[in-house]
Amino acid sequence: MPERVVFRRPYGRVALGVGCAGALCPALFWYAELLPEGQRPEVSRAATLLAVGLLAFAAIGVVRALRERIVLTDDALAIQGLLRRRVVRWESVVGAEAPWGLYTDVPLVLRLRRRPGPRWLRVLLPAQVSLPGHWAEHGRLVREVVARVPQAALNRRLRAWLAEPGRVPWADRLLVLACLGIAIAAACSALGQALADGVLGVVSVGWVVLTALPCALVGGPMGREWRPKAACVVAYAILAFAFFAAYVPSMLYGRTEWPLLLLAACLGWGAVTLAVCLPWRVRGGTGLAAGGATACAYAAALAVAVGLAWWRGVREPVPVRATFAFRPADTALAWSPDGRRLGLQVADETGKQRDWVVLEGASLAAHRFTLPDIGERLHLPNGRQALCVTSAFRANPDQSLGALRKLWLWDAEGGEPRPLELPARLRLAREGLTSPDGQRAVLLAQDEAAEDEGWELYTVALADGAARRVESPFDFSRFVKARWAADGRLLLTERLDASEKNPARVALWALAPGDERPERFYEAVSRDIWDRYSPDVRWALMVLFPGGRLPESYELVDLVGGGRRAVALPGRPQPHQLAWSPDGKVLAYASRGAVVVLEPATGRVRRVPVAAEGEVVSAAPSCGGRFAACIVRGVLASRVVVVELGTGRALVLRRPMLFPAPIEPVWSPAGHTLAVAYYDAPLPPASTLRIHLLDFSEAW
Repeated sequence: MPERVVFRRPYGRVALGVGCAGALCPALFWYAELLPEGQRPEVSRAATLLAVGLLAFAAIGVVRALRERIVLTDDALAIQGLLRRRVVRWESVVGAEAPWGLYTDVPLVLRLRRRPGPRWLRVLLPAQVSLPGHWAEHGRLVREVVARVPQAALNRRLRAWLAEPGRVPWADRLLVLACLGIAIAAACSALGQALADGVLGVVSVGWVVLTALPCALVGGPMGREWRPKAACVVAYAILAFAFFAAYVPSMLYGRTEWPLLLLAACLGWGAVTLAVCLPWRVRGGTGLAAGGATACAYAAALAVAVGLAWWRGVREPVPVRATFAFRPADTALAWSPDGRRLGLQVADETGKQRDWVVLEGASLAAHRFTLPDIGERLHLPNGRQALCVTSAFRANPDQSLGALRKLWLWDAEGGEPRPLELPARLRLAREGLTSPDGQRAVLLAQDEAAEDEGWELYTVALADGAARRVESPFDFSRFVKARWAADGRLLLTERLDASEKNPARVALWALAPGDERPERFYEAVSRDIWDRYSPDVRWALMVLFPGGRLPESYELVDLVGGGRRAVALPGRPQPHQLAWSPDGKVLAYASRGAVVVLEPATGRVRRVPVAAEGEVVSAAPSCGGRFAACIVRGVLASRVVVVELGTGRALVLRRPMLFPAPIEPVWSPAGHTLAVAYYDAPLPPASTLRIHLLDFSEAW
């Protein structure tokens, strides 16, 4: 007679479930911390409830594993449950059947049919007893039970499994192959979208996960040929869920490359799994040779899929370097004229202290210094020095709010910055603050202690920081800005804002070296006027508004020769859309899916289409007008597209902008290095950026 046999729940599965529940609890709270502060309380409460439920579920699983068992004796089957114990005598069993089930390599459930007893006992003694497949050595349990009930009738599915336990029915195999094929198609579609748009959409991610779930449910029968086959099918579903779990934090932190590479790994794993499940695979291959060949196939597929995804979706075609992560305190970057240094303003963790940072272009070594007051902007007039503008608010005598400005000079060889001896009220220009050789600065200043309290013209020698007032009988109070022109003269801008009775007026004056009085060479009158100066102060574009939303006309002013020319710009761009190249050779802007380029020397206007899907919202030309860096706003994210203006070729930078950075792409004044800001951690309050420096000297 058969001996007494005891079957218990598999402790390995219980331990795995407890470990997963323990790992999910901190993961839930970590997810809650990723969200903005306003949404954290509700999500934290939901995470607490889920964590309690997971721990309770794990505890119940441990108790059931310790208590429940099945005991086979000579005359009966005893099922010890969590709360009760049932006994089925062998002579009462008249039939055994394996119902339809796909997610195991043995019959999922073994049903034992007993002789129907009196009607009043059927509630206490049901006619059917089911043995689910969650017992250790479930296949042996089925064989032991069938051996003890020789009188029972077996259904066709159970007889087929007992006769050939290593054969996979065609219905099961086709279902597994169909589910794998659908999952691979969904992964291919999502990967194609990610390579095209630079980011994965939520719908595509959902389809990848939903199509992977049936694979885990129907892949069990493949284990009849070779148990690792079922594990490979289930592993695809686990990999897909790992991809889904990594999707949200990767998107929140701007790491779009990780979901892309995980998706490529899913695709490579699924392709090999589909080949493994085909009927021409060697059956019963349980040796080391079969396992080694399969492992090599998976390793090769993962390497090829991930490598191609990295090559096509992550790697930039041009050399790229990244700076340290920082919290931005300003929205502008400053390049030195030789392109050797890059300056920016950063904030500390609290956001209260702001530091100035000058980066070495070659090594990205940082020179950091702190200044009092509020930082406005930074100028790098040459490859060695920096000019910092700070301001402090004050109450004016008339109880209005005013500001005092300071100009600081920093030298890479001199150590700490020092303030320049200038009056407290300054008028500083963004373009042309320093001379073409980078040795002097020009500005307008007002000395409140003076009797007339008029605005005076000052020049500053950057070698020693000495300031000199330009001696002239002319009253410079009418001017709002002073600049160095490209030919060494001083350019003075006079502006009168529009009022109810009078239109706006802009006049340009030039003061030659050695002269005492400036001469006016340009004047424009309109309802509103905006002026845009080239970085080298060689040209100025005047945008004239008649009073509506769109400009009426554009005038190009030669600041050296003194001539003016009316230009027609397609699309009638707004002043903030216009961008000069760092050397002032071209002016460009985005209009209707293209970059419009104006060459001021010839007045030629040309339109270069941008071969990228989405709305082109801005364009920044490089030196000489060779390239233009465009921001293209797509459905899921914005992308930086570099267009070669001579040929129309377009390069879409691999990394998308899920959260547009406050710093626009900026070209270096020397060479063709593009500085692009990407969020390293976009969510407040600890939002940080990194500047990526891309070298386009060799094109692509």
